[in-house]
Amino acid sequence: MTFLLVFVPFMLMSGVDRLGGTGRSPILGVLEVALGLAISLGATKKTRDGRRRGRTPGKQASVGTRWAELPVILMRDNRPVIEVLVVEDHAVVRSGLVTLLSQELGIQVVGQAADGATALAEAERLRPDVALLDIDLPVLDGIAVATALTEQVPDCRTLMLTALDRPGHLSRALAAGVSGYLLKSATLAETADAIRRIAAGGQLVDARMRGHRAGEPTPLTDREAEVLRLAATGAHAREIAADLFLSVGTVRNRLSSAAGKLHARTLVDAVRIAEHHGWL
Repeated sequence: MTFLLVFVPFMLMSGVDRLGGTGRSPILGVLEVALGLAISLGATKKTRDGRRRGRTPGKQASVGTRWAELPVILMRDNRPVIEVLVVEDHAVVRSGLVTLLSQELGIQVVGQAADGATALAEAERLRPDVALLDIDLPVLDGIAVATALTEQVPDCRTLMLTALDRPGHLSRALAAGVSGYLLKSATLAETADAIRRIAAGGQLVDARMRGHRAGEPTPLTDREAEVLRLAATGAHAREIAADLFLSVGTVRNRLSSAAGKLHARTLVDAVRIAEHHGWL
């Protein structure tokens, strides 16, 4: 800049017209030269700055880009990201869980499912670290999904997030190999902490469930519980038979046997008793 302040007045006073060419104003010629020098000096400074910062000249990363990359680098180096599969049949609840958990440091929701069959398929495809499961799911319930995951995706740990607070449900979940059991009344912080603990290899049972005695062993066989569970959804014997590829008579016999073991007067009473004890 100092050079320009000295050079430009000197050229104006000299009256040299060759800078502007024949018939051109010497002032215009001087200005052209000065502009060329300024551009040249600016390009040289950018090149030097680029070399000092280790970048290719002309390709400068913005400050926003560099800061946006920093948290990802720190998380990968110091705190591995926990990949989570969210399984919940209620769309509003599922969407809320995905949104809130995605904001938690070190947790990434990689997939979601609305029923048990889709959950198994997504778990096999995505291989998440933790599957967050509801128990009451269509097609396959959460406990059946947890049982299958222990065999098909053994590295995926399971955390039940459910509204079912009966000891029987807890017993069935633990027997299925789940790593954690959390009630839906838990806060977001409690849910995120439970996911981190489960992913680290720990186990967790909701504090509100710890004082409960272990549930009584179910008097129902797996097949009786299966047909009674379908009956609880309002399905008739013919519908249950079609779903399970059984005869209508076989379904009715199993329902009758289940009601007898529960000392229930009606099928509705049998469902109520079984649900109360967590046997469905």
